[in-house]
Amino acid sequence: SMIAEGSFNFANQTVPPSSLSGHVYCDALNAGFFAPGDMPLAGAVVTLTGSDQTGKPVGLVSVTDATGTYSFPNLSAGTYTISLFQTPGLGYLPATDTQGTPGNGVTQVNRFLNIMLAPGVNGQNNDFGLKGQAVNATGVSLLGIHQQPSQVVVQFNGPLNAQAANNDQVVIAGTGAA
Repeated sequence: SMIAEGSFNFANQTVPPSSLSGHVYCDALNAGFFAPGDMPLAGAVVTLTGSDQTGKPVGLVSVTDATGTYSFPNLSAGTYTISLFQTPGLGYLPATDTQGTPGNGVTQVNRFLNIMLAPGVNGQNNDFGLKGQAVNATGVSLLGIHQQPSQVVVQFNGPLNAQAANNDQVVIAGTGAA
């Protein structure tokens, strides 16, 4: 058996960085997790707060891209909270938030608290689910901007009965006329 004696220099040892990421999406399928068919939400503001393992405070902001993805790369090990700070536009309500990896935090509405992030861990799928606000409207007018044709996307959360009764009509059209 060999026993090493003397002093050792560990100053040149590198600690691999960690990361945390996830998605912000409209849970169109009410699945409670980000699934094919759900609508990713671009432009949501997500914050990361907490402190690294040395006690240094951390405060970062990420804005979701076209796939609804946010990311906080190159993090030191530490304890962090991820929060959905602002949704892209109005009309969204909290739905199911799903904590991915490392999975050791506390889930609250629009927040994952006290995530203990170890060195070299790439935490993924920490997802914020939202749902559209229900709207009952009769005679809604949608006007285009600058006399341009408009596109209206209507997403139904559940089965759709498209049968008309008593010669009623359902018309979804965008003329662009202002």
